[in-house]
Amino acid sequence: MVSLNEIVSKFFAIGSVLDSLPFGPWIMRHQVKNFSEAMKPVVKIVDRHIKEHLVHCKEEDDVRDVADAIALAAIQTPADVKQQLGLTDDQIRFIAIDLFGGGFVTATDSFRWAINLLAAFPDVQERARRELAEVCGDHQLQLADRSNIPYNEAVLLEVFRFSSLVTLSLPHSTMEDTTLRGYFIPKGTTIFSNLFAHHYNPQYFPDPDSFKPDRFLTADGKLDADKAQLVIPFGVGKRRCVGENFARQELSLLIGRLLQQFEIRQDPSNPVNVYDTVPGLNRGPVQTPLIFKKIVL
Repeated sequence: MVSLNEIVSKFFAIGSVLDSLPFGPWIMRHQVKNFSEAMKPVVKIVDRHIKEHLVHCKEEDDVRDVADAIALAAIQTPADVKQQLGLTDDQIRFIAIDLFGGGFVTATDSFRWAINLLAAFPDVQERARRELAEVCGDHQLQLADRSNIPYNEAVLLEVFRFSSLVTLSLPHSTMEDTTLRGYFIPKGTTIFSNLFAHHYNPQYFPDPDSFKPDRFLTADGKLDADKAQLVIPFGVGKRRCVGENFARQELSLLIGRLLQQFEIRQDPSNPVNVYDTVPGLNRGPVQTPLIFKKIVL
C-alpha cells in the first residue's frame, strides 16, 4: 500500500496535464503506464466494495450510505437506460476510483505539508500546542472545539495557502461570450483558475513567501472570517471539491490530535526545506525524515 501511495502521489503531483494539454498523454506516456499499473490494486479494492454493496442492497431494505444508494439505483435501473443515467458497472467503478484519488492523495499530501511546516517552524508548533492545552485540557480535540482554537485554524489555513497543493482548478467552460481585461473569450472556452497565483498574490497575502498563520487573525486574536475566505485550496465555482468540509474537519482533528501527543522535530542531518517541492501542476511536498517525540503528560 505504501508503494501504491508513492506511485499514485507522484502521478497526481504532475497534476492534470492530461486534461490541460492536448499533447499531455504523449509527453507523459511513461507516467501513464506506471499509473495504470499502480491503479490495478485500487481497482480490485473498489470492485470488492462495489460487490459488497450490491449484495447488501439485494438482501436488505436499508440504505446505509451513498454507495448503497448508487448500488440500489443500479439494481433497479433497466439495462437499456443504465448508460444514459451513468449507472453501468464501468461508470460506477470510475466514480469510486475518482473519489479515492481525489480524497486520498490530496488529503495525504496536505497532511505531509502540515507536518513539514510544523517541523520547520517550531515556534508556530509550540504556540498551537499551547492553545490546544488551554482549550482541551486532558481531553482529545473534538470537532466542537474548533471554534475555540483560532490559532490552530489559522495554521491550517496557512498550510493550505503556503502549500497551494492544487495549482490549477479543474477545467471550467464559459457559458456565454465574455470579455476579460480586453480579451474576448467565446462561449465554450475551457478555462482554469490559477489558485497558486492567487495564494501568492501580495495584494491579498502580504509577504506571501513567508509562513505566517497570524495573517488570518484579527488584532484581538480571533479568526478573521473575511481573510479566511480568500484561501481557496478546494477550487472555485460549481466544480469546487465536494469533500471540502470533510477534508477541513479531518485535517483539523488529525493535526491537532497529533500535536497533543507528539513534538515534531527536524532531523539535524536532513533539515526540512519547505521551499522545495515535487515539480508539476500539483505541488507535492518533498519527503523528509522527521522525528516524533512522544509528549509525556
